Amino acid sequence: MDKRTLLLLFAFTCAFHLSKAQQFEYVAADEINFTVDGEVLSDPFSGGFNAVQVREIDIDVDGATEWIIFDRSNNKAYIGERIEGEILINKGRSESLPPEITNWLIFADYDGDGRPDIFTDTSFGVKVIRNGTSGWEVLDGNLRSLSNGNSVNIVVSGSDFPAIGDFDEDGDVDLLVFDFVSGDRIVLYKNVSADNNLDDPLTFEKADLFWGGVEECNCNDFIFDGSGCDGSRFEKIQHAAAKSIVFNGNDLFIGIEGCPQMAFLPNAKDFNSPDFSSFQTDFFSKTDFGEYTINSFADYDGDGVDDFIVSNNTRTDGFFLDYSQSINVFSGADKTLLTESFMQQNSIDVGEQSYPALFDWDDDGDLDLFIGNKGQLDGETYRATLHYYENTGNFRRPNFTLRDRDFLSLSEREWIRISPTFIDVNEDGRTDLFIGAGKSNQLIADMFLLLRNEDGTFAEPIDWSFRYSRNDLPHIRDLNNDGRLDVILGRNFGRLNVFINNGTNTAPDFEEQSENFLGIDSDGERINPTLAFINLDDDPQEEIIKSDARGVLEVYQDITSDPIVENFLNQEADETGRFDLGFNNPLAFGDLYGTGEIFGMIGDIRGGIKAIRLQSADIPEVLTEFIAFPNPLVDNRTITFYTERSQTLTMHDASGRLISTNLRLIPNEDTTFDLSGLRPGVYFLRGPNNTFRLILQ
Repeated sequence: MDKRTLLLLFAFTCAFHLSKAQQFEYVAADEINFTVDGEVLSDPFSGGFNAVQVREIDIDVDGATEWIIFDRSNNKAYIGERIEGEILINKGRSESLPPEITNWLIFADYDGDGRPDIFTDTSFGVKVIRNGTSGWEVLDGNLRSLSNGNSVNIVVSGSDFPAIGDFDEDGDVDLLVFDFVSGDRIVLYKNVSADNNLDDPLTFEKADLFWGGVEECNCNDFIFDGSGCDGSRFEKIQHAAAKSIVFNGNDLFIGIEGCPQMAFLPNAKDFNSPDFSSFQTDFFSKTDFGEYTINSFADYDGDGVDDFIVSNNTRTDGFFLDYSQSINVFSGADKTLLTESFMQQNSIDVGEQSYPALFDWDDDGDLDLFIGNKGQLDGETYRATLHYYENTGNFRRPNFTLRDRDFLSLSEREWIRISPTFIDVNEDGRTDLFIGAGKSNQLIADMFLLLRNEDGTFAEPIDWSFRYSRNDLPHIRDLNNDGRLDVILGRNFGRLNVFINNGTNTAPDFEEQSENFLGIDSDGERINPTLAFINLDDDPQEEIIKSDARGVLEVYQDITSDPIVENFLNQEADETGRFDLGFNNPLAFGDLYGTGEIFGMIGDIRGGIKAIRLQSADIPEVLTEFIAFPNPLVDNRTITFYTERSQTLTMHDASGRLISTNLRLIPNEDTTFDLSGLRPGVYFLRGPNNTFRLILQ
C-alpha cells in the first residue's frame, strides 16, 4: 500500500469547522474532585513534579510574592500562588513566563530597576532575560568576563547550578561557578561595572580562581588547605560531575551528581573574606536524596521563616529514583522534615512520565481514568504500574477516587513505560486492554494484549507480535477500515511510522507502509510525538490531534495537509501568554459529562495529568433539559439519558429525516434506549429547548 492509497483511506469528506470559541482551555483545579487515600487533592491537574528549583519572589512587583517552580525534567517554569494555606499552580499566569528558560533558573535584579531578572543556561554559558515593564526581553549574547583586556565567555555547564546574586551587598550581581575544566574548585566572577563606571551592568572579571579554598575531591568530600586531592586519600583524584552551589547567608550548600547527600559548608567569616574549614552531609535528619541534590529557600509553612526545599536536580533518573516523592521540605526554624512530596502531595503524580486512558471499567455508564507510568523505585527494582481512578461520581458530575496503584498487579512483571489502550479487539462486546511496555535492561519494548473475560476480568497478557524502541509510543487504530487494528508508531526522534496489519486482531502480521504519517519526518524540535483520534465537529469523521516536545496541540484533517490549527490551545491569550504543555504529552480524550463535548487528559514527563476541554463545553449547573451518555457509541448501541423533568425527544439523522418521535424520558432517573438498529452516522436528538448531537460508530 503506497502513500496515494493511504491518502484515499484517510481522506475526510466533510469540511472542518472549528470556531475560535471552540479552542481548548485548562480545566480548573476544583472542577473535578480527585480523592487519594481519603483526601481530596487541592491541585490535581498541576502535571506532577520531578526535579524542581524553587523561589518565592514578587516577580511582577505588585507587593505579593509568587512561587516560581522550575522543573528541570521538562525545562518549564510554573507560577504558584498561596491559597488558603496551600500552594496551587496558576496555569494561565505560568504561560506568561519566558519560554527560553533552560536547565536552571536564578532570579537577580542586575539593572537595579527593582524587578527580578532571570539568569539561565545557554550553550556553555549564561543568558539573561530582562524583566522589563513591557515584558520579558532576552539579552543578546552570553555573559562574558574581562581577561587580559579581552572579553571571553563565562563557561557554565548546563547540568551545573551556579550561584548568582549580590552576595557582597555592593549593589551589583556576581557569579560563583565550579571551574569548567577541573570541576573541583569554585571560581568567582566579580562584577566590575560600578567599580569602573561602565554603562553595562553585566561586566565581569575572573577575580578568584580558588574562592574560599573549597576543593571537592570525591562524592561530597572536600579539603580546604590547598594541598589538592593527591590520590593518597582517595582512589579517585577528582569527581568530575555536575554540581549545584546555593547560598544561605554566607554558608554554602553543594549538591553533586551521583551523590545522594547534600553537603553543608559553614563559612566562619563572610563572602568577601570566606573561611571554610569543615563540611557535613548530615545537616538534615534525612541524608539520602537520590542522585543529585539542590537546595532552595521559601516559606513553605507560612511562619515567616524560609524553609529548606531539597530536591533532586536530575532531569531523568534512568531507573533509580521514585519521582512521586522526590521533593523534601525541612523547617527553617528547626530543620524538622515537613514533607517528602512538596507540591506532589496536592496533585496526581505517578512518578516519572504518565500515560492516561479513559474507559468505563466498572460498566456504570461513566468514564474511569487509568494512568500508566515509566516506573517507580520499589526497593532496588524499578517497576512500572497502572493506576486506576474510579469515577465515583457519574457522567453528570464526574469525580475520581484512586482505587488501585497497581491495577492487575502489573508491577510483578517488572515492566517499564506502561502505556494502556482500551479497544474491543475481537468484537465480542467486551473492551480489551493493550499494554505497551519494556524492560529496564532492554532497549526494545513489546505490545501485549489482555482479552477481557465474560466475568469482566482480563486474561493473561499475550505477546501481540509488535516490537518497538522503548522510547517510542505506539497508537492502535484501524487505519484502512478493514476490521484489523494497525499501529502508528510515534518515534522518539519525531517521525510517525504506519504499520498495516495483514493478519488478524489476535494474531497480527505487520508490514510497514509509511515513514512519514501526516507528512512529518524526523525533526529535532518535534520529538516524542503523540496522537489522539477524536471527532471535533459536526461531521461523522474523526480529526487527528497531535502533540510533541514543543508542547502545543495541532489538528489534522487528513494525512497530507498541514495542521488546520497550529496551536489549538487558548489562542485568545496570545497577547498575554502562550500555552505550553511541556515535553512529552500522551493524549486521552473522552466525554466526561455526557454532553457530547470533548475533554482531554494529557500525560506529562513529570508523572502528572493536565486536563483540558473545549471552551464551548457546557457544564450544567442545574439541568433543565437532558444529557446523554456515552457519545460516541462504539462498542454497543445502548445510550443512557438523564433529565430533571418529563419530556419526549425526537430523533433526526444528519439529512433531517425523522427517525423517531417517541423517546420518553423519566425525570430524575437514568433512561436507556437500544439504538442497535441504526446505521453509523450523526444523529440529532431534540427536546423542547435542547438539541443533542449523537455519533454512532
